[in-house]
This record gives sequence, C-alpha cells and structure tokens, in this order.
Amino acid sequence: MSKQAAAIDSPPSASTEYVVQGKVVRLPVEVRDATSMSAMFVVPAAGVRGLIAAPGLYVPELLPGRTLCVIAAIEYRDNDLGMYNEVSVAFFVKQGGPPPLPLFGMLGGFQRGQIGAYIHHLPVTTGFSCDAGRDIWGFPKTIDDIEFSDQGNTRSCRLVADGTPVLTLAMRRGGQRQMKDMPQDAYAWRDGVLRRTPSVMGGDGVGMRLGGATLALGAHPIADELRGLGLPRRALMSTWVEHMHASFDAPVVVETGSCRR
Repeated sequence: MSKQAAAIDSPPSASTEYVVQGKVVRLPVEVRDATSMSAMFVVPAAGVRGLIAAPGLYVPELLPGRTLCVIAAIEYRDNDLGMYNEVSVAFFVKQGGPPPLPLFGMLGGFQRGQIGAYIHHLPVTTGFSCDAGRDIWGFPKTIDDIEFSDQGNTRSCRLVADGTPVLTLAMRRGGQRQMKDMPQDAYAWRDGVLRRTPSVMGGDGVGMRLGGATLALGAHPIADELRGLGLPRRALMSTWVEHMHASFDAPVVVETGSCRR
C-alpha cells in the first residue's frame, strides 16, 4: 500500500491532484451515492478533551460539562475512492478562541459555521480508501471488518477490528425529508499536523428521530474508550440518509506542533 500521497503540480485554476497506490485522485473527491446512519450521544466534555490530542481545538458544551459524540456508519456505493464501508467516531470542536457558552453558544456556533467535527476513529474496508484518507487528509483511517445487515425496517452495522468486536449500531431505516447541502469542516491530527478539510454534504430520504438508535459495545480497546465516556446509553437523536452525496476538498494545515497529551 502507498504510505505517501504525492502532490502533482497543477495550474492555480485546476483541481489539486494526488497519486495514491499509483492512481490519480482529483480533489474535490465526490461522493455521488451513499447510505448513512448516525447517532448522537451526550457524553462528558472532560472525557472528550482527554481524547483530543491536537492543540488549538476546543470542545463546545451542549450543557455544562456535557458535549456530543457522533457515531456514524456509511455504505459508499458511488464514490471517487470506490465502493467501501466506513464507521466514524467523531466529536464537535471549535478551532481557536474560547469555546462557546453551553447550549445557545454551541447552537450559534453551528449556525455561524464555527463548529466542525474532529475525526477520532475512522475504520474503512478497503486499502485504497484507507491510504487516500490518511495520506491526503490525515484522517485516522484503519482497515477493519464492517458489515451491514437489514432486518425489516432496521439496519445494523457491526464493526470488528483485530478480530475483536468493537461495536454494533442499529437504527430504523426510512425518511421522507431532504437535507440541503450543508458545509462542515472535518479536523484530523496526524504526524504533528492538524488539518481542516472543508466538505459539503446533502441527501434525500432523510429521517431524524429523538433517540432511535441502539449501541452495543464489544471487548476492543476502542469499545473500552467509548465506555469511558459512559456509553452505551440512549442516543440523543439519530439520523438516516438513504441517498447521501458529499464533496471533500483539499485539506488546509491549521496547526503544527506537539500533542497536548
């Protein structure tokens, strides 16, 4: 597998290009069709701060001392990086300056586009998507087993890493809403560099519910880490997107230095 992505010189007006495993990847990377399921959980803010090694990021609070953890599972069907499955464990963050006040400050930060997602774990199922994610954007991608199963109107996603169950996320399928294209920055810390990746996501067949998801944890260290945040517990809300589309642009280096741990 490729361990480095080589940038190709291009005119200022052209898209940035990288070579990953001998293949050219042009940015922005486009996702034309995927199915996404995600759940938000209220967790201790202090515990999340202890997991984020990158300097210059602040954890906003939904309530005093409490913030959000988002666990998502995505089945990519039509994507510039190919077909693959993915699980994401992420936390909301604000770059620079003091964190917003709980609740209204956090909600206002979302509206002003000041809050992004710090990608903490990002298992995928193919080597190419893993190398591209790590080498281009600095995402913490690993290659693991991710399987989806459908029973009636419920979809389950099971993540197994190193032969050990990590988690199973399940929720009800279906929805009639449309999600307009929304920008969101994704942050990743790798090799002493904090990168911010601008992205835009939208979709249709969207269902949003209070609660609506169940989470079971296995015996893997990632599962133990999530237990340290008080999971599994009832989800605050869950979101289903039957047909998601997205665009991921070139990363921007926003911080370099040693980690905070």
